[in-house]
Amino acid sequence: MSRLVWILVASSALAVLITARLLTPASAGHGTHQALGLPPCGFLAWSGLPCPTCGLTTAFALLAHGEVLRAVQVQPMGVPLFLGTVATLGVAITALVRGDSILRRIDDWKLDRWALGLVIGLLTTWLARLAAL
Repeated sequence: MSRLVWILVASSALAVLITARLLTPASAGHGTHQALGLPPCGFLAWSGLPCPTCGLTTAFALLAHGEVLRAVQVQPMGVPLFLGTVATLGVAITALVRGDSILRRIDDWKLDRWALGLVIGLLTTWLARLAAL
């Protein structure tokens, strides 16, 4: 069962990275996700302000095309999330080969703390972006 989970994790990470590479980053710094058939950001349309995740797809596309500085300008949290996706792919492949238990890895890596850090990072970045408007 763990191997199946690792295959799903690795496949998901790889799909995100390939999709990011295939996308053309939106020049506005947000809205790249619409090329995937998704609707515009509802929060942005409603309030005129970016949501905490506005620009993440664009940042991923920029990073996949090697445009690091532009990605940081668009959505600073895109860099650690992109690197986390790359790391997840590597970890999943390694764990798949080893036959590691997914539950043991979650506990070993303290993923709950990483998730909390991600939320804090997104909210902090969002507040900084709003203050800069």
